[in-house]
Amino acid sequence: MLPRAGEVFADRYEVLELMNRGGMGSIFRARDQEGNTWALKVMLPNHFDQEQLRDRFRREVEATHAISNPYIVQVVDAGVDATGGQPFMVMELLEGRELATCYAPGTPIGPVETLRFIAQAAVALDETHAAGIVHRDLKPENIFLVHGPEGHRDVKLLDFGLAKFVDANTVTDGILGTPLYISPEQIHGQSKVTSASDIYALGMLAYTLLTGEAYWSPEYDGKDLYRFLMDVVDGPSQSPRARAAERGAGVLPLAFDDWFGTATATKPGDRFRHAGILAFGLSQALGLAWPTDVPAPRSLARAASSAPPSD
Repeated sequence: MLPRAGEVFADRYEVLELMNRGGMGSIFRARDQEGNTWALKVMLPNHFDQEQLRDRFRREVEATHAISNPYIVQVVDAGVDATGGQPFMVMELLEGRELATCYAPGTPIGPVETLRFIAQAAVALDETHAAGIVHRDLKPENIFLVHGPEGHRDVKLLDFGLAKFVDANTVTDGILGTPLYISPEQIHGQSKVTSASDIYALGMLAYTLLTGEAYWSPEYDGKDLYRFLMDVVDGPSQSPRARAAERGAGVLPLAFDDWFGTATATKPGDRFRHAGILAFGLSQALGLAWPTDVPAPRSLARAASSAPPSD
């Protein structure tokens, strides 16, 4: 049984209300014994006896708790309820909205905010990738927008349930991810899981924010999943500028085509090596300066330190 409002869960959290129900777990507003309010995520009862899903939930806890970054939702507690046996995690309570609710066909997000969101996500991903963690399911629904200290909207990466601690020998445990943002190597199911999959998704996300719809929307709508996945494996058949113009989604800068081609290359080794380098490249493609209140990604500092001196 899932907890109900008014009940005490795991002997220390008073459940206040149900906030959201997802595919794996329900999220409740809860209060601890000191009076602090948190978001309590509890695995759904029908997943208790599914080892793979239970393990995925555990990975979400480990991955999120391992990194302290302002652009990643922070986990403060986790465990298994002794009474019902339900795995749970306790996170900071976010006030804001999902990125997915901020755009629609015909009403995209402007380039300035797009760069800001991609830059912040890149800062977070550089840290997670350096720790050997790959998110594997980046999408607008897994990015939450909160009000930052200077009045801007800031991102918080959510749902590391598909994340996996990786090393040179790690392979996928099947096709995991969201079709519109899944990388070709994830579709193959046998390729090594690396940060390149997140790089691909971040490139696709930038196109979505700039145009108001996902790049693969025309292929995905009305087509069976197998045929669609084969399209993704083959790679984009149309430049992003041509597709945006054809769909009436506005005019993208000429330099965006090359940037997008590198970000979403079918071969992982042909993509940007780091999320921060991808984001910096996007600022150049859009002709915009790096957001002044977003710290420079660690990958940029490494690239600068390893660059040969100029004449």
